[in-house]
Amino acid sequence: MRIDFSTFVARAPEHEVVGINVAEAADLVTMYRNYGYFRQDLISGQCFYSEQACAIYGVPFTGEAANIPLLISKTHPDDVELVARTFETASRSRCGFHLIHRYIREDGGYKHLRLVVKIRESRVEGGEFIGAVYEFYDYLRLVAVEK
Repeated sequence: MRIDFSTFVARAPEHEVVGINVAEAADLVTMYRNYGYFRQDLISGQCFYSEQACAIYGVPFTGEAANIPLLISKTHPDDVELVARTFETASRSRCGFHLIHRYIREDGGYKHLRLVVKIRESRVEGGEFIGAVYEFYDYLRLVAVEK
């Protein structure tokens, strides 16, 4: 099968079509949910989290490289292998991913976190993951599953 792109017409991003700029679009998307951001160097493995990402994970924000063993220790034991395998596969395959996993709260219960991650090739040698994290509330998860 051959796809002919000669008639392909590039469209403006959806938000621009209705007169919303990129900053306004970002504000709308994040208005009612806390998002945190992170970046991980694929050569050194060092990972840096925004202040909001640290709050979501329940760890102190230092501005320094994240304490990965601490984050792993707070990941639900049944999800540790899945999270590690997903990061390893994406690193080898040079692809992005999204993942919902359970994270242990301070009260011993757990919450669902969604990671949305992509590769950024140009910033550092070897590339890096850049991503967003937010809490994926149970009631939203149920709605998504039931639909």
